Amino acid sequence: MIKRRKDNGFTLIELMIVIAVIGILAVVLVPKFGSIKASAKDTGVTTNFRSVAASVHAVKLSNDVDDSSDVTEAVIDQLEKDFSDNNVLVNPYTKKENIADDEANAAVIVKSSFKSNPNSKPNTDFVGAIVVRTQLIKNIPTVTIYGCDDKGALIEGLEQIIKP
Repeated sequence: MIKRRKDNGFTLIELMIVIAVIGILAVVLVPKFGSIKASAKDTGVTTNFRSVAASVHAVKLSNDVDDSSDVTEAVIDQLEKDFSDNNVLVNPYTKKENIADDEANAAVIVKSSFKSNPNSKPNTDFVGAIVVRTQLIKNIPTVTIYGCDDKGALIEGLEQIIKP
């Protein structure tokens, strides 16, 4: 009688099928992870936008200001008061935490004038930032808040104009 040796391993065919299935799953799922990550970052920008809008609403805008720099200072003061210490805003794309009056990929950019209009073409200085534009329109202080995506373009629906 001939005894057969029993192998406890997998055959080459079984291993190749498992590798093929893993490869197909990787091809299908990897692109989805990238879009999920981008969607999460856009949600972070939306959250920052709502927080900044609520903070700016707390600023008492009055009609007796002489120039937009007064409005800019009031907005920056309010934002720094609301978002300091353990309660900082973080730009989800650049991980910067500062509130700035320059265009340097900060979490929040507050200015009265910009080198390029935030609502024109995308600007890489605005990547993931909340842009707060302060200005006087017909001697009425006006604050416009924008949210920007990963290319520096405005996210549709993230724009708010605040007047006294």
